[in-house]
Amino acid sequence: MLARVVSRVVAQPLTTGNQIQPLVNGDEAFPAMLAAIESAQKSISLSTYIFDNDKSGKQFAAALGRAVVRGVAVGAF
Repeated sequence: MLARVVSRVVAQPLTTGNQIQPLVNGDEAFPAMLAAIESAQKSISLSTYIFDNDKSGKQFAAALGRAVVRGVAVGAF
């Protein structure tokens, strides 16, 4: 079912090695998202409504900046 939904939204097929973990709110999501950004080796595709100029927003901007410095392709949508 997931493959069918994804194929309707994006042109790229699902690949092995990816995983989905539902997270309820920022308290659950932000630490997991930041850890994923820090461990990314090839690319990061991030879709978010907005980053505020607050502690959380600055953490994401810094983590994404570090990813770029280490050669990770970063795309935000």
